[in-house]
Amino acid sequence: MNSLWIVLVMTVIGAIIGGVTNSLAIKMLFRPYEAKYLGGWKVPFTPGVIPKRRDLLAKQLGQLVVTHLITSESLQSKLKEPVIRKQLIQQLIHLFHQLKQTHMTLADVVEKYQLPWTQSNVQQQVRKWAVDQYQHLFHDYKDKRLKDLFPFDKSSETWIRYVRSRAISMSESDSTKQRLAEIIDQYAQSKGFFGNMFLSMFSSEDMAERVQTMISTYLQSDEGYEWIRGNLLMEMNALFESPLKRWETYMTSDEAKQKVGDIVETYAPIDSWFHRPISEFLQPMENHVTRHLIPRLADVILDRLQQQMPTLLARLEVEKMVEHQVASFPTERIEQIVLTISKKEFTLITYLGAFLGGIIGLIQGIFYIVFG
Repeated sequence: MNSLWIVLVMTVIGAIIGGVTNSLAIKMLFRPYEAKYLGGWKVPFTPGVIPKRRDLLAKQLGQLVVTHLITSESLQSKLKEPVIRKQLIQQLIHLFHQLKQTHMTLADVVEKYQLPWTQSNVQQQVRKWAVDQYQHLFHDYKDKRLKDLFPFDKSSETWIRYVRSRAISMSESDSTKQRLAEIIDQYAQSKGFFGNMFLSMFSSEDMAERVQTMISTYLQSDEGYEWIRGNLLMEMNALFESPLKRWETYMTSDEAKQKVGDIVETYAPIDSWFHRPISEFLQPMENHVTRHLIPRLADVILDRLQQQMPTLLARLEVEKMVEHQVASFPTERIEQIVLTISKKEFTLITYLGAFLGGIIGLIQGIFYIVFG
């Protein structure tokens, strides 16, 4: 009976020693949090293993994350998953509908988000673009003849009749009559005595009226029409046969560029665009944007992200980020995280220590009885 009690007591003692030892070893992973001193002597095994090696642990965790967890290959593979593309498209469509329902104008958006595309900047950019395009077009077509750029229909009589009607109207106007009278008066006075004698017999107004009637009558006649037609066709042929560079000096001058910019700025309704609600621009495009533009935009975004992923990770310095975060964690927080994850395993290790300690105590008890 005494032998049984000895074996039992040694088994219990061994189990207690094994369990307490393992429990103490687990606690010594974290505690004490700081080094302990007795006078000037540092107590061994202080601080705990993890507090003592926290900087090394942070560095190793950073390398682990970058090397095996958050890698460019794993992120690129993730971005290729159809569900990611679907979610991105849904978010872009949701954002589009939010913009479509807003009452903000383009000017409000620019002001709210401090965008560089102010009305004056856009007008300047459009003006510059128009002038640049004008210069490029002239450079590309300056060796072309006008008839190659602007087809000229010689058989059309409409424009000839128009010129003739305008010439007749001008010849019959009061201003033409007054100008003719002045020319006759100046000419007669330049001839001295004979000119004055001529004016004494015929007034310059009467002569101007007769000349004006003769010109108008001639222009209205068939002979006058043919004369106008022949001269116009001859001049138009010469004009349309000439290359565009004939007017290069004028067309490339600062005045011409200024005129082009003024025309574009006048007829481009930029001011109206900036004060219209965004919904007016987006509403007509809803079907095209949601079905075609947004899916293409999502593909472009994902493709660019995949291509730039190594660069992005390098610039983010994930390894240093993880290292800094872990190194800045309080030791209590690290202990809490580890225990939360491995509490069950640590408990089993404690029980295992107690079990092994009990087995060792049992064996010791048996040896004691047998060889005691």
